[in-house]
Amino acid sequence: MTKDKSQFPEEISNSTNAAQLGLLTETIEINGQFPNQLTESGSFDLTGFRLTSLGKLLSALPMPALVVDGSFSIVFANESSEKLGDTTTKLVSAPFSSLFPRSRDAAAFQGILEKVFTIRKLQVSEGLVEIGTNRMWGRLNFRSLRLGKTRLILVLIEDLTLEKKQVLLIETSKEIMRQAKEKYERQFHEQTAELKLTNERLRQEIEERSKTQSALEKSRDSFNSIVERSSDGIAILDCEGTILYVNRAAALFLGKTPESLRGERLAIALGPGQIAETSIVRPNGQPGTAEIQLSRTQWDGKPSFLIVFRDITDRKRTEQELQRSQKLETLELIAGGLAHDFNNLLTANIANISLAKIRSNRESPVYDALTRAERASTKARELTRQLLTFAKGRPLIKKPTLLTPLLQEAAVLALSGSNVKFRLRVGENLWPAEIEPYQIGTVFQNLIINAKQAMPEGGLVLIKAENLVVGAEPRPDESQSPRGRYVRIMIKDTGSGISEQNLAKIFDPYFTTKAAGSGLGLATSYAVVKKHGGRIEVESREGSGTSFFIYLPASDRSAEPVENSDRAPYRGSGNILIMDDEEDIRDAAKDLLSILGYTVETAENGTRAIAKYQKAMRSGDPFDVVIMDLTVPGGMGGREATRRLLEIDQNAKIILSSGHLDEPIMIDFQHYGLVGVIAKPYNALELGDILRKVTGSKASSQD
Repeated sequence: MTKDKSQFPEEISNSTNAAQLGLLTETIEINGQFPNQLTESGSFDLTGFRLTSLGKLLSALPMPALVVDGSFSIVFANESSEKLGDTTTKLVSAPFSSLFPRSRDAAAFQGILEKVFTIRKLQVSEGLVEIGTNRMWGRLNFRSLRLGKTRLILVLIEDLTLEKKQVLLIETSKEIMRQAKEKYERQFHEQTAELKLTNERLRQEIEERSKTQSALEKSRDSFNSIVERSSDGIAILDCEGTILYVNRAAALFLGKTPESLRGERLAIALGPGQIAETSIVRPNGQPGTAEIQLSRTQWDGKPSFLIVFRDITDRKRTEQELQRSQKLETLELIAGGLAHDFNNLLTANIANISLAKIRSNRESPVYDALTRAERASTKARELTRQLLTFAKGRPLIKKPTLLTPLLQEAAVLALSGSNVKFRLRVGENLWPAEIEPYQIGTVFQNLIINAKQAMPEGGLVLIKAENLVVGAEPRPDESQSPRGRYVRIMIKDTGSGISEQNLAKIFDPYFTTKAAGSGLGLATSYAVVKKHGGRIEVESREGSGTSFFIYLPASDRSAEPVENSDRAPYRGSGNILIMDDEEDIRDAAKDLLSILGYTVETAENGTRAIAKYQKAMRSGDPFDVVIMDLTVPGGMGGREATRRLLEIDQNAKIILSSGHLDEPIMIDFQHYGLVGVIAKPYNALELGDILRKVTGSKASSQD
């Protein structure tokens, strides 16, 4: 019987002593919020827990939330737990292990509960959850919780059923590709039969000409003339495997000269008529793959074997790119839908944070907290823009950027708190790159994190950046890059390396060798670099570490100075009309502009906005600027409203607001009569800046 682990010694509150003992926990402690729930012994009374503020909070969550006690029984389940197929009343008091239909899953999650009770750190795992006849694939988040002296575990369950089905769909696609490959190989065998007939005719012709030495010499001269000019490698072996003849192409593939190969034994586990693949050295010195075919023939009147080497490196690379692109298309659809929805949610949040900052004292702790919240929200905004770019949902916002600080920041963030160090070497007068900084910074961080994970015992990550002109001088590593100027970045570790079998698959979506890996980091990095017009390559051997090479187009412009994002927004004056279907966004934008000195009215759709604009014109106090939302579900959006307003007043100053930056009207806004666009989500700085720009006013900075 499993020991009850709900009671633990007192939490070590002194941070110095906790560090000395190595007991740093991630327990949620909320003792002070429930003084009436504590017994005399300091334990927490679960009676009426659902009526407490914590119980109400958990009940309001949109995902299933359970609380498990030290005997591994469910003591609380919120309403969303009904998604598991049963009511919350029936779940309470049930063993936590009863949620899992497979005994090995039940045992595994029982072990996770014990681990969380012991180490008190967040644990995340996935498994099949079943109640009655209902099943779902869920990601379970286990978090230690302390109420008084009572130890509990909070379990949040995320529904990953759709993602699991997507994985199965990809597996089905793999099977289709496998069947297509088998079909191709069958066709190839059929063509090989025809080649055998040709070889047999050649053998008979050689037998006839072997009657005289002169005829034999003439035939050999003709043979040499043909095969020496062939791009395919050709070799003749006797029955013992000794090389009798080899052309220059075959010698290059084997990395030697024709003279040194003649007389050597060539071990090939291949029978007549069979086809196989082997590693070769390409004419440019790079490793490649060749298809080899063996057939019987005659040489100097004796039975022998003809081997043909055909370089298929480019063909295999094309097949891999096709498979990778098909998998990326699936991810692009998912990412696009998620990013567009999340953008609208962020707009009201960022605007309200900006409003709170303006109303607070810049010297107060509240202002600092709001600044940190705004910075976090801005990172979330950049994440949605990255998702939209990955999903072909918006164009890249590229600018000339110095890579040295970007690499420095990525390395510090990725290696913070680890036993891995880094060394950054930057070439002289390094060119700026034409990139979107946040996206490429994320690529650098992903690759450095990979390097860190490859060296669990510690080590050194070497980061090198240098200028490179492709086409100026022949180089073996330029075969896939268009001519031009590039900045090449190398990120090299001294870890365990990558096997040859896995090397070709590391950029495939969902491929990972890590137990807790998603298989999306390198796939996303590959897509981002490709969208920038660059490329990413990898070199690795097991036991010898891994090197990633990123090629980014250099910029012909100077790098832009970093803008001070902590300055106060510009004030102004005038009448502003805001049209947006989201009430939270309308209210937040109105409050922001009001405090910046503007007089603001709002409308929920284009029809209402046009009516208010006409009314203001008739009153003699027209609007100076109109800010329109592009998309209004079920109503007139910004595109149509803009067209009608310009028919009413050709001098109307209209700014379009949207998170859909790929729309033609957002890219070429002046063509549609607009004076500007502002991307959602936006803050007070961005609103103040664009109004100052379109009104031409000499706005002052808000104190």
